[in-house]
Amino acid sequence: MAHILIVESNTPELVAESRSQGRLSEADNYASVLCQINVALRITSVAPYAREALPPLKNVSGVVFTGSGVAWCVDDPRAEALEGTMRAVFAARLPAYGSCNGLQMAAHVLGGTCGAAPAGREDGVALGLTLSPAAEAHPMMQGRDAVFAAVCVHRDEVQTLPAGVVVLVGNGHSKVQAMVYEQDGVCFWGSQYHSEYSVRYVGEILRDIGVNLDLASNMMRAEQEEAMDLALGLSQTELGHDMRTLELQNWLAMVAARVAA
Repeated sequence: MAHILIVESNTPELVAESRSQGRLSEADNYASVLCQINVALRITSVAPYAREALPPLKNVSGVVFTGSGVAWCVDDPRAEALEGTMRAVFAARLPAYGSCNGLQMAAHVLGGTCGAAPAGREDGVALGLTLSPAAEAHPMMQGRDAVFAAVCVHRDEVQTLPAGVVVLVGNGHSKVQAMVYEQDGVCFWGSQYHSEYSVRYVGEILRDIGVNLDLASNMMRAEQEEAMDLALGLSQTELGHDMRTLELQNWLAMVAARVAA
């Protein structure tokens, strides 16, 4: 059985705020989605901003870094606790996946830079996501169309790539929408968009942070996937559970193969 450690990348205050608004925390949402993909997983979590100690990594099969709503970018001194956790995971040579802030933190730890996207926020649905030539042969993107859409909520982006990173997906808003780093014992896969978010969950986030409330309402309505066409102009095939979580399915398959080896 694979043991997945989920790293909660929000502060305790943001976690409490989410729960007070009736929304799952990032870690709880991730756990729910991963268990929908594979009911046999063992899931634990850790919250670096709450000063929780890492469990023994020798017992962990893979690590997921969630997105985050913190006000700072990943190179800010306030992010040091989260950065230290990622460095420990990379030193332990564990396969890792990062969404949004998790992707940005990996870029920072590996020697790149991040910052506020010049194009502004990208909220709701990232359109025109396009596979790079390298993506066609990479297992992370197995099953993806050459151009696709995915749910997203982000302010920052990767701006300078670390040496050795391979970009798998980009679009007109952000050139780095998915990337991998697989050398020197590190195996990191990550996406700027959120394979772990349901359409409704994104709508709830937008509602709670007061951004694009009309879109938030439409996204919460579109959770009834038969209404997705009318609410978002996108089909259930594009944003339904099976296609939306594809990168995570592929990552879990890779982790399971390592466990079995």
